[in-house]
Amino acid sequence: MNQMRYEIEFQLALPETIEDIDLARIEDLQFENTFRTGSKTRDITTPGRILRELMSKQS
Repeated sequence: MNQMRYEIEFQLALPETIEDIDLARIEDLQFENTFRTGSKTRDITTPGRILRELMSKQS
């Protein structure tokens, strides 16, 4: 989680103005990051996996 926060803050600090922030790029960078969802080390997922699961439930 700290790495995700660092990466987002770094990407937000690069542009000179707020209008120059490329939110789509930041989203793309974070889309496949893995993070733990449970107490076991093998309980990991990605935002992309969560989104695909939610979309499949709605179909």
